Amino acid sequence: MRAITKMLWTGSLLGGLALLAPPTRAGWMNVTTNDTLGNHLVDGITGPSFTLVAREGHVATAEGGSVYAWSLANGTNAFQYPAPTLIVNQGAPVVITLQNTLPFPVSLVFPAQGPVTAAGGTNGLLTREAPAMVGGVTGTVTYSFTASNPGTYLYNSGTRQDLQIEMGMVGAMIVRPTGFTDGTKSTWKAYATSDSAFDQEFLFLLTDMDPVIHADVEHQRLAYTANGNPVFNPVADTAAHNANYWFINGRTAPDTMMVAFSKSLPFQPYDGSPMLHPGQTLLMRMVGAGHDAQIISQLLPSAMLFVPSIGGISHHYTENTRDEDIVLGCQVFFLGLSLPSHGYHAPNENYDWEQASGGMAAFAHYFQVVSGF
Repeated sequence: MRAITKMLWTGSLLGGLALLAPPTRAGWMNVTTNDTLGNHLVDGITGPSFTLVAREGHVATAEGGSVYAWSLANGTNAFQYPAPTLIVNQGAPVVITLQNTLPFPVSLVFPAQGPVTAAGGTNGLLTREAPAMVGGVTGTVTYSFTASNPGTYLYNSGTRQDLQIEMGMVGAMIVRPTGFTDGTKSTWKAYATSDSAFDQEFLFLLTDMDPVIHADVEHQRLAYTANGNPVFNPVADTAAHNANYWFINGRTAPDTMMVAFSKSLPFQPYDGSPMLHPGQTLLMRMVGAGHDAQIISQLLPSAMLFVPSIGGISHHYTENTRDEDIVLGCQVFFLGLSLPSHGYHAPNENYDWEQASGGMAAFAHYFQVVSGF
Protein backbone atom coordinates (compact mmCIF):
# COMPACT_ATOMS: atom_id res chain seq x y z
CA MET A 1 0.00 0.00 0.00
CA ARG A 2 1.25 3.43 -0.81
CA ALA A 3 1.20 5.56 2.31
CA ILE A 4 0.00 9.14 2.42
CA THR A 5 1.80 12.38 1.63
CA LYS A 6 -0.18 15.43 2.70
CA MET A 7 0.12 18.95 4.03
CA LEU A 8 -1.02 19.59 7.57
CA TRP A 9 -2.39 22.86 8.92
CA THR A 10 -1.60 23.19 12.58
CA GLY A 11 -2.53 25.50 15.43
CA SER A 12 -1.24 26.05 18.93
CA LEU A 13 0.51 22.66 18.92
CA LEU A 14 3.31 23.99 16.74
CA GLY A 15 3.78 27.08 18.86
CA GLY A 16 4.16 24.94 21.97
CA LEU A 17 6.54 22.49 20.33
CA ALA A 18 8.69 25.30 19.00
CA LEU A 19 9.35 26.35 22.59
CA LEU A 20 10.05 22.84 23.82
CA ALA A 21 12.36 21.47 21.13
CA PRO A 22 15.35 23.51 19.91
CA PRO A 23 16.37 23.01 16.25
CA THR A 24 19.58 21.14 17.06
CA ARG A 25 18.97 17.89 15.19
CA ALA A 26 20.11 16.24 12.02
CA GLY A 27 17.26 17.29 9.76
CA TRP A 28 17.63 21.05 10.26
CA MET A 29 19.40 23.03 7.53
CA ASN A 30 20.11 26.67 6.67
CA VAL A 31 20.21 27.73 10.33
CA THR A 32 21.55 31.30 10.73
CA THR A 33 21.65 33.92 13.46
CA ASN A 34 18.64 35.55 11.80
CA ASP A 35 16.75 32.28 11.49
CA THR A 36 17.50 29.82 14.27
CA LEU A 37 14.71 27.55 13.02
CA GLY A 38 16.04 27.15 9.50
CA ASN A 39 14.50 24.50 7.24
CA HIS A 40 13.83 20.86 8.02
CA LEU A 41 13.99 17.68 5.97
CA VAL A 42 12.94 14.25 7.22
CA ASP A 43 15.64 12.37 9.12
CA GLY A 44 16.64 9.04 7.61
CA ILE A 45 19.33 7.22 5.65
CA THR A 46 20.00 7.82 1.97
CA GLY A 47 20.49 5.18 -0.68
CA PRO A 48 20.12 3.76 -3.15
CA SER A 49 21.95 0.86 -1.45
CA PHE A 50 21.10 -0.15 2.11
CA THR A 51 22.11 -2.86 4.56
CA LEU A 52 19.39 -3.50 7.14
CA VAL A 53 20.01 -5.87 10.04
CA ALA A 54 17.14 -7.55 11.90
CA ARG A 55 17.79 -7.25 15.63
CA GLU A 56 15.98 -7.49 18.95
CA GLY A 57 15.89 -4.84 21.65
CA HIS A 58 13.67 -2.80 23.93
CA VAL A 59 11.55 0.29 23.31
CA ALA A 60 11.31 2.90 26.08
CA THR A 61 7.90 4.37 26.91
CA ALA A 62 7.30 7.76 28.44
CA GLU A 63 6.06 6.50 31.82
CA GLY A 64 9.31 4.58 32.34
CA GLY A 65 8.32 1.29 30.77
CA SER A 66 10.38 -0.95 28.51
CA VAL A 67 8.82 -3.13 25.79
CA TYR A 68 10.60 -6.02 24.07
CA ALA A 69 10.61 -5.58 20.29
CA TRP A 70 12.09 -6.68 16.97
CA SER A 71 13.14 -4.17 14.35
CA LEU A 72 15.89 -3.23 11.91
CA ALA A 73 19.22 -1.46 12.25
CA ASN A 74 21.23 0.51 9.73
CA GLY A 75 24.19 -1.80 9.15
CA THR A 76 26.32 -2.15 12.26
CA ASN A 77 24.32 0.46 14.15
CA ALA A 78 22.10 -0.42 17.08
CA PHE A 79 18.53 -1.70 16.93
CA GLN A 80 16.06 1.15 16.40
CA TYR A 81 12.30 1.54 16.41
CA PRO A 82 10.79 2.14 13.97
CA ALA A 83 13.08 0.75 11.28
CA PRO A 84 15.27 3.33 9.51
CA THR A 85 13.53 5.73 7.15
CA LEU A 86 14.89 5.02 3.67
CA ILE A 87 15.34 8.05 1.38
CA VAL A 88 15.96 7.53 -2.35
CA ASN A 89 15.65 9.48 -5.58
CA GLN A 90 13.07 8.83 -8.26
CA GLY A 91 14.40 6.39 -10.85
CA ALA A 92 17.14 5.06 -8.60
CA PRO A 93 17.93 1.31 -8.67
CA VAL A 94 17.34 0.48 -5.01
CA VAL A 95 19.19 -2.47 -3.47
CA ILE A 96 18.36 -3.57 0.09
CA THR A 97 20.37 -6.31 1.75
CA LEU A 98 18.61 -7.81 4.76
CA GLN A 99 20.80 -9.59 7.31
CA ASN A 100 19.13 -11.58 10.06
CA THR A 101 20.52 -11.95 13.60
CA LEU A 102 17.23 -13.32 14.98
CA PRO A 103 16.53 -17.03 15.62
CA PHE A 104 13.67 -17.18 13.10
CA PRO A 105 13.24 -16.23 9.41
CA VAL A 106 12.46 -12.63 8.45
CA SER A 107 11.73 -10.86 5.18
CA LEU A 108 10.67 -7.47 3.84
CA VAL A 109 7.97 -6.42 1.40
CA PHE A 110 7.74 -3.05 -0.34
CA PRO A 111 4.12 -2.28 -1.27
CA ALA A 112 3.65 -0.05 -4.35
CA GLN A 113 7.22 -0.72 -5.47
CA GLY A 114 7.85 -3.12 -8.22
CA PRO A 115 8.59 -5.37 -9.65
CA VAL A 116 10.76 -6.39 -6.69
CA THR A 117 13.47 -8.98 -7.32
CA ALA A 118 14.57 -11.09 -4.35
CA ALA A 119 17.82 -13.08 -4.37
CA GLY A 120 19.36 -15.43 -1.84
CA GLY A 121 17.75 -16.71 1.31
CA THR A 122 14.91 -19.22 1.20
CA ASN A 123 11.40 -19.30 -0.21
CA GLY A 124 8.70 -17.72 1.95
CA LEU A 125 4.97 -17.15 1.70
CA LEU A 126 5.16 -13.65 0.19
CA THR A 127 8.82 -13.29 -0.79
CA ARG A 128 12.25 -14.79 -0.17
CA GLU A 129 13.31 -14.76 3.47
CA ALA A 130 16.57 -14.30 5.36
CA PRO A 131 16.95 -17.56 7.32
CA ALA A 132 17.36 -17.62 11.08
CA MET A 133 20.83 -17.01 12.46
CA VAL A 134 22.31 -20.38 13.37
CA GLY A 135 25.57 -20.75 15.27
CA GLY A 136 26.36 -17.05 14.87
CA VAL A 137 25.93 -17.13 11.06
CA THR A 138 23.41 -14.55 9.85
CA GLY A 139 20.84 -15.31 7.18
CA THR A 140 20.83 -12.94 4.19
CA VAL A 141 18.49 -11.97 1.36
CA THR A 142 18.67 -9.08 -1.13
CA TYR A 143 15.78 -7.09 -2.63
CA SER A 144 16.09 -4.80 -5.63
CA PHE A 145 13.64 -2.55 -7.47
CA THR A 146 13.42 0.81 -9.20
CA ALA A 147 11.91 3.69 -7.22
CA SER A 148 9.64 4.84 -10.03
CA ASN A 149 7.23 7.27 -8.38
CA PRO A 150 7.87 10.04 -5.81
CA GLY A 151 5.92 9.83 -2.57
CA THR A 152 5.81 8.31 0.91
CA TYR A 153 5.66 4.54 1.30
CA LEU A 154 5.56 1.82 3.92
CA TYR A 155 7.83 -1.21 4.10
CA ASN A 156 7.41 -4.04 6.58
CA SER A 157 7.95 -7.69 7.37
CA GLY A 158 6.64 -10.22 4.88
CA THR A 159 6.96 -13.16 7.29
CA ARG A 160 4.34 -14.01 9.91
CA GLN A 161 3.11 -10.47 9.47
CA ASP A 162 0.53 -10.53 12.27
CA LEU A 163 3.33 -10.94 14.82
CA GLN A 164 6.46 -9.47 13.25
CA ILE A 165 4.82 -6.14 12.32
CA GLU A 166 3.33 -5.94 15.81
CA MET A 167 6.80 -6.56 17.26
CA GLY A 168 8.23 -3.62 15.31
CA MET A 169 9.35 -4.76 11.85
CA VAL A 170 8.07 -1.70 10.00
CA GLY A 171 9.48 1.48 8.49
CA ALA A 172 8.91 4.24 5.94
CA MET A 173 10.49 5.02 2.58
CA ILE A 174 10.55 8.41 0.86
CA VAL A 175 11.09 8.71 -2.88
CA ARG A 176 12.30 12.20 -3.87
CA PRO A 177 11.22 13.56 -7.27
CA THR A 178 13.76 13.92 -10.05
CA GLY A 179 15.95 16.98 -9.49
CA PHE A 180 15.56 17.13 -5.70
CA THR A 181 18.74 18.26 -3.92
CA ASP A 182 19.01 18.54 -0.14
CA GLY A 183 21.21 21.64 -0.24
CA THR A 184 19.13 23.52 -2.81
CA LYS A 185 15.85 24.63 -1.28
CA SER A 186 14.38 25.70 -4.63
CA THR A 187 14.22 21.99 -5.55
CA TRP A 188 12.22 20.97 -2.47
CA LYS A 189 9.02 19.49 -3.85
CA ALA A 190 6.91 16.50 -2.88
CA TYR A 191 6.30 15.64 -6.51
CA ALA A 192 7.57 16.88 -9.86
CA THR A 193 5.25 19.90 -9.94
CA SER A 194 6.07 23.40 -8.68
CA ASP A 195 2.83 23.61 -6.68
CA SER A 196 4.08 20.84 -4.37
CA ALA A 197 6.97 22.98 -3.08
CA PHE A 198 7.47 23.22 0.67
CA ASP A 199 9.58 25.00 3.31
CA GLN A 200 9.54 22.40 6.09
CA GLU A 201 9.10 18.63 5.92
CA PHE A 202 8.26 16.10 8.64
CA LEU A 203 7.25 12.45 8.79
CA PHE A 204 4.86 10.83 11.26
CA LEU A 205 5.01 7.03 11.26
CA LEU A 206 2.09 5.95 13.46
CA THR A 207 2.19 2.58 15.21
CA ASP A 208 0.67 0.87 18.23
CA MET A 209 1.63 -1.99 20.54
CA ASP A 210 -0.04 -4.48 22.82
CA PRO A 211 2.49 -4.89 25.66
CA VAL A 212 0.91 -8.18 26.75
CA ILE A 213 1.83 -9.80 23.42
CA HIS A 214 5.35 -8.40 23.66
CA ALA A 215 5.78 -9.65 27.23
CA ASP A 216 4.52 -13.12 26.29
CA VAL A 217 6.98 -13.30 23.39
CA GLU A 218 9.85 -12.06 25.56
CA HIS A 219 9.18 -14.71 28.22
CA GLN A 220 9.29 -17.42 25.54
CA ARG A 221 12.44 -15.88 24.06
CA LEU A 222 14.20 -16.02 27.44
CA ALA A 223 13.32 -19.71 27.71
CA TYR A 224 14.51 -20.50 24.18
CA THR A 225 17.98 -22.07 24.00
CA ALA A 226 18.10 -23.76 20.58
CA ASN A 227 20.26 -21.04 18.94
CA GLY A 228 18.24 -20.96 15.71
CA ASN A 229 17.85 -24.72 15.16
CA PRO A 230 14.97 -25.38 15.44
CA VAL A 231 13.82 -21.81 14.86
CA PHE A 232 12.15 -19.77 17.58
CA ASN A 233 8.39 -19.93 16.94
CA PRO A 234 6.57 -18.20 19.79
CA VAL A 235 2.89 -18.70 20.55
CA ALA A 236 1.07 -15.37 20.39
CA ASP A 237 -2.65 -14.63 20.18
CA THR A 238 -2.47 -11.63 17.85
CA ALA A 239 -6.23 -11.86 17.21
CA ALA A 240 -6.74 -10.69 20.80
CA HIS A 241 -4.60 -7.58 20.18
CA ASN A 242 -5.45 -4.73 22.55
CA ALA A 243 -3.22 -1.69 22.00
CA ASN A 244 -2.04 0.12 25.12
CA TYR A 245 0.69 2.19 23.50
CA TRP A 246 0.41 4.50 20.50
CA PHE A 247 3.60 5.83 18.93
CA ILE A 248 4.64 8.72 16.70
CA ASN A 249 7.97 7.79 15.13
CA GLY A 250 8.51 5.16 17.80
CA ARG A 251 7.89 7.49 20.76
CA THR A 252 5.00 7.85 23.17
CA ALA A 253 3.95 11.28 24.44
CA PRO A 254 5.46 13.42 25.83
CA ASP A 255 8.73 11.90 24.54
CA THR A 256 7.55 12.94 21.07
CA MET A 257 8.65 16.48 21.98
CA MET A 258 12.27 15.54 22.65
CA VAL A 259 14.80 16.36 19.96
CA ALA A 260 15.75 13.77 17.36
CA PHE A 261 18.68 11.50 18.23
CA SER A 262 18.28 12.29 21.92
CA LYS A 263 20.72 10.39 24.15
CA SER A 264 17.76 9.68 26.44
CA LEU A 265 16.16 7.54 23.70
CA PRO A 266 19.09 5.81 21.99
CA PHE A 267 16.91 3.25 20.19
CA GLN A 268 14.14 5.65 19.12
CA PRO A 269 16.00 8.33 17.14
CA TYR A 270 13.19 10.14 15.33
CA ASP A 271 11.26 12.99 16.95
CA GLY A 272 7.66 14.12 16.51
CA SER A 273 7.91 17.91 16.76
CA PRO A 274 6.95 19.75 13.56
CA MET A 275 7.90 23.45 13.54
CA LEU A 276 7.65 26.24 11.00
CA HIS A 277 7.52 30.00 10.65
CA PRO A 278 4.27 31.92 9.90
CA GLY A 279 3.86 32.12 6.14
CA GLN A 280 5.66 28.86 5.43
CA THR A 281 4.29 25.68 3.88
CA LEU A 282 4.73 22.41 5.76
CA LEU A 283 4.85 19.03 4.05
CA MET A 284 3.56 16.47 6.54
CA ARG A 285 4.17 12.89 5.48
CA MET A 286 1.80 10.52 7.33
CA VAL A 287 2.23 6.74 7.40
CA GLY A 288 -0.34 4.65 9.25
CA ALA A 289 1.41 1.43 10.30
CA GLY A 290 -0.78 0.45 13.24
CA HIS A 291 -3.82 -1.76 13.56
CA ASP A 292 -6.25 1.07 12.85
CA ALA A 293 -5.47 0.83 9.14
CA GLN A 294 -3.41 -2.33 8.87
CA ILE A 295 -6.14 -4.81 7.94
CA ILE A 296 -8.28 -2.66 5.64
CA SER A 297 -5.14 -1.46 3.84
CA GLN A 298 -4.84 -4.91 2.28
CA LEU A 299 -8.05 -4.14 0.38
CA LEU A 300 -7.88 -0.42 -0.40
CA PRO A 301 -5.82 2.72 0.36
CA SER A 302 -6.42 3.92 3.91
CA ALA A 303 -5.39 6.76 6.18
CA MET A 304 -6.10 8.30 9.59
CA LEU A 305 -7.70 11.73 9.92
CA PHE A 306 -7.28 13.80 13.10
CA VAL A 307 -9.26 16.81 14.33
CA PRO A 308 -8.29 18.91 17.39
CA SER A 309 -9.78 18.29 20.82
CA ILE A 310 -11.01 21.22 22.92
CA GLY A 311 -8.23 22.30 25.25
CA GLY A 312 -5.96 19.66 23.76
CA ILE A 313 -7.55 16.97 25.98
CA SER A 314 -7.40 13.55 24.31
CA HIS A 315 -7.98 9.93 25.42
CA HIS A 316 -9.92 11.12 28.46
CA TYR A 317 -13.62 10.94 29.33
CA THR A 318 -13.86 14.76 29.07
CA GLU A 319 -12.53 14.76 25.50
CA ASN A 320 -14.68 16.80 23.12
CA THR A 321 -14.38 18.38 19.69
CA ARG A 322 -16.05 21.51 18.33
CA ASP A 323 -18.71 20.96 15.68
CA GLU A 324 -16.92 23.29 13.27
CA ASP A 325 -13.71 21.20 13.55
CA ILE A 326 -15.68 18.04 12.83
CA VAL A 327 -17.10 19.74 9.73
CA LEU A 328 -13.59 20.72 8.62
CA GLY A 329 -12.44 17.14 9.15
CA CYS A 330 -15.27 15.85 6.98
CA GLN A 331 -14.35 18.36 4.28
CA VAL A 332 -10.75 17.12 4.28
CA PHE A 333 -12.04 13.55 4.04
CA PHE A 334 -14.21 14.33 1.02
CA LEU A 335 -11.40 16.40 -0.48
CA GLY A 336 -9.23 13.28 -0.30
CA LEU A 337 -11.81 11.44 -2.39
CA SER A 338 -11.69 14.09 -5.10
CA LEU A 339 -8.03 14.23 -6.06
CA PRO A 340 -6.97 15.61 -9.44
CA SER A 341 -4.91 13.51 -11.80
CA HIS A 342 -1.57 14.55 -10.26
CA GLY A 343 -2.59 13.01 -6.94
CA TYR A 344 -2.88 15.95 -4.54
CA HIS A 345 -4.43 19.40 -4.07
CA ALA A 346 -2.17 22.44 -4.15
CA PRO A 347 -2.92 25.64 -2.14
CA ASN A 348 -5.94 27.53 -3.50
CA GLU A 349 -6.51 24.87 -6.14
CA ASN A 350 -10.11 24.42 -7.23
CA TYR A 351 -11.40 20.88 -7.01
CA ASP A 352 -14.45 18.91 -7.99
CA TRP A 353 -16.10 17.38 -4.92
CA GLU A 354 -17.67 14.68 -7.10
CA GLN A 355 -14.43 13.60 -8.78
CA ALA A 356 -13.52 10.26 -7.19
CA SER A 357 -10.04 8.79 -7.10
CA GLY A 358 -7.91 6.79 -4.71
CA GLY A 359 -5.62 8.01 -1.97
CA MET A 360 -5.52 11.26 -0.07
CA ALA A 361 -3.22 14.27 -0.17
CA ALA A 362 -3.83 17.89 0.64
CA PHE A 363 -1.82 21.09 0.89
CA ALA A 364 -2.42 23.89 3.35
CA HIS A 365 -0.62 27.08 4.27
CA TYR A 366 0.33 28.08 7.81
CA PHE A 367 -0.46 31.76 8.35
CA GLN A 368 -0.09 32.43 12.08
CA VAL A 369 0.32 30.82 15.47
CA VAL A 370 -3.08 30.24 17.02
CA SER A 371 -3.26 30.64 20.79
CA GLY A 372 -5.87 27.94 21.35
CA PHE A 373 -8.19 25.46 19.70
